[in-house]
Amino acid sequence: MDEDEMKKWKQMLLLNFAVLGQDPRSWLNQAQLLKTAADEVSKQAKIGADAITAQLGWVDPVYRYLAGITIENLLKGIIVADHPEFIREDGMVEWLAGHQMWTKHADQLKIIKLILTKEEENLLRALEHYVMWVGRYPIAVTAEAYAEDQLDILRLNLPAGFAATFDALYNKLSEKLGEQYGDFDKKRAST
Repeated sequence: MDEDEMKKWKQMLLLNFAVLGQDPRSWLNQAQLLKTAADEVSKQAKIGADAITAQLGWVDPVYRYLAGITIENLLKGIIVADHPEFIREDGMVEWLAGHQMWTKHADQLKIIKLILTKEEENLLRALEHYVMWVGRYPIAVTAEAYAEDQLDILRLNLPAGFAATFDALYNKLSEKLGEQYGDFDKKRAST
């Protein structure tokens, strides 16, 4: 591909950025892909009678990271469905680029709070730790953050049926986002 073709492609991709980012279906589709990956990781941990015990140590944080990033995509999609202006032509608003949608930006998710159980709220909070670092790195950026985050996860007392709670939360949020992109299409058609 020559330089002129590359410039044309780049222009097209730059125009595509806001269109994709403002469309709640993009966020839902990405969440569906990540959920599939999380389910596959979970299946691998369950192969064979001894596999779960032997592999849980390395699979569990990765599975929870994928669960967290799946839910993060749904939450961001829900926010963007109501506020497409948060995705500008040159980038998304700075706070939306972060990973702590639930603990730092719950004000943008009031409608979600109404439909969640306490277990699901705790799961949202815990998954943020996995997305930030627990599912990606052996330690946090500081010793203090490492200790506080690990203690927070323990305090949250995640349910023994983590996968079932994750699935229920995923289904609730996917359904909500699905409803919202119908509303988004109506708003877009009226402008």
